[in-house]
Amino acid sequence: GALVCLPLLLASLGQTVRLSCSMSSATVTSYYQSWYQQTPGSRPRFLYYYYSSARSGDLSRFSASKEASQNTWYLTISNIQEADEADYHCAVWYGSESRFHSDAVL
Repeated sequence: GALVCLPLLLASLGQTVRLSCSMSSATVTSYYQSWYQQTPGSRPRFLYYYYSSARSGDLSRFSASKEASQNTWYLTISNIQEADEADYHCAVWYGSESRFHSDAVL
C-alpha cells in the first residue's frame, strides 16, 4: 500500500508535535515501521523502530505509537528545539516489500 505523511508541520519552541504516517491497503500490525530524521546536508538518522508491541529508540523527547484501526503510525516529539527542524521519513517494510516516504517536514 501507499504511505501518506502530513506534508508540513509548524511548531514553536517547547511545543509537542505529532507526525503521522498512514498506510493504505494494509494492516499496520503486519508491518515493520521506522522513523528517521534528516537535517539539510545530512544522511537520515534513525529515531525509532516499531513492530507490534516492540519498540526501540534512544531519544527521550521522541516516542512512537500506532493506531491499528486507522492504519497509522505516529512520531511524537516533545519540547521542540531548533535542532528538530528537519525532514522526517517514515519507512515501512514487510518481507521483500518496502515503502519509503519523506514528505513530513517540521
